Amino acid sequence: MRPETIHAWLSLYTAVAILAGMCSLLSAIRMGWELKTGAYTIKTGSRTELALALPKLWLRFNVLYLTGLPAVAFVAVSYIYYIGIGTFDPGPMVK
Repeated sequence: MRPETIHAWLSLYTAVAILAGMCSLLSAIRMGWELKTGAYTIKTGSRTELALALPKLWLRFNVLYLTGLPAVAFVAVSYIYYIGIGTFDPGPMVK
């Protein structure tokens, strides 16, 4: 691969990784805030409800995390458009 192609792919993966980390952190903060303020409550009265508390928290975290998907996709597509789709082409296979 050409050095420009490698650099373009590494830059794209780095940007997406940073944005995914930001989405994860902000989702955890928002979930904590919702639990603290009572906007999202989990019942723990019975053993069944207590056993389902962790999966419910995990599901809520994932829903909040996926709300950041449009922003990540927009940044990735904007970067690809800015750099040019041809830059990401690895070229012919060399044997």
